[in-house]
Amino acid sequence: MENKKIMIILLAIIVLATALRAYNLDKKELGTDESWTVYHSKGFVSEDFHKYLLGENQPPLFHILGGFLTLISDNYTFLRSITIIISILGIIIFYKVSKEYFNVKWSLIATFLYSINPMYFIYSQHFRFYIVMMALAPLSFHYFYQFLQNEDKYRKKILIVNSILLLTHYYALFLIGSQILIYLWKSKYNLKKVLRSKYIQRISIIMTIVIIQIISTIYFKFLKESRELEGTWGPLVDTLGKVVYPLYKYATMLDISSTLILDVYSNFIIASIAILLALGGVIYFKKENNKKNNYLIATSIMTIIPPLIIGTITSFYSFRYVTFLLPIFIIYMTKGIEGTQNKKIQYILMIIMTIGWIYIIGIYWEMFTSPKWAIHFGV
Repeated sequence: MENKKIMIILLAIIVLATALRAYNLDKKELGTDESWTVYHSKGFVSEDFHKYLLGENQPPLFHILGGFLTLISDNYTFLRSITIIISILGIIIFYKVSKEYFNVKWSLIATFLYSINPMYFIYSQHFRFYIVMMALAPLSFHYFYQFLQNEDKYRKKILIVNSILLLTHYYALFLIGSQILIYLWKSKYNLKKVLRSKYIQRISIIMTIVIIQIISTIYFKFLKESRELEGTWGPLVDTLGKVVYPLYKYATMLDISSTLILDVYSNFIIASIAILLALGGVIYFKKENNKKNNYLIATSIMTIIPPLIIGTITSFYSFRYVTFLLPIFIIYMTKGIEGTQNKKIQYILMIIMTIGWIYIIGIYWEMFTSPKWAIHFGV
């Protein structure tokens, strides 16, 4: 495919994505924790900065950025416009990274599907940190593999990306922790070699700071509010449900309860197809048996395990722990479509997913001008 044609198609995807996200943006009602995010963002650029730092259970980077944005304007349309811009940058990043796993044609297809995915679409209009995580996560996967091949060349790049992820939300600990374990395995468990790595030394410092902040936040909150953690071992079925539920959310975003209340049973069909395609994509990648694919699969699986353990032994669990893996889900799903090796089936699957996701976005559009719309999507 000629470069000019590629750029035209990519530009068309970006223009379409921007136009869809701009639709009725000024009429969108508040989503989950948006007002809280703006309130804390303002606090981070106030004289009482230290109080917000101790009272916040997430790293401060997004709120600091948000704070400076609120100095320009605290209008929600303006703030959401920034998250839309971040989401568009995320689409471009996704396209660049997806070329590592597909030819240009399938990279463009994957990018288009990513741009209309309901989860990515909804979070792109939501002034919260999730869109930053989703936008940068593909780069983390990409640079991690390159880092394993050439540490000196990619050390700074992966350090920058992973540092931003860590300082945006502590959920990044799951991803970066899995990368460190894989690096340890690749080093044949040579702990001295791992500890001598400049990247490991520097990212470990940032990880430690984030962990200390989490512990201090929990301590102050529990001291003030007298809360106690109550853990309980959940049944196997519950644990399996926690594996499937994030996949379901990746595929449709609309909550299961809302799907039943609204009688949108086709949502289950769309979700089933998307999940089966993603699982098929993992199998197809595994069959190709190259290092890049294997590291992608290993990192994504190992990233999911810690949240499952936390969700199994305590009462705390949320699909939000792994929302940043959505781009990887789209890569797997696209591979599932490509792997059928039948053009008619490929076209049918792409049409089904396109219509299905536009349909879900349509449901979102019908709701997002009403208060408490976010209840239906569990944003």
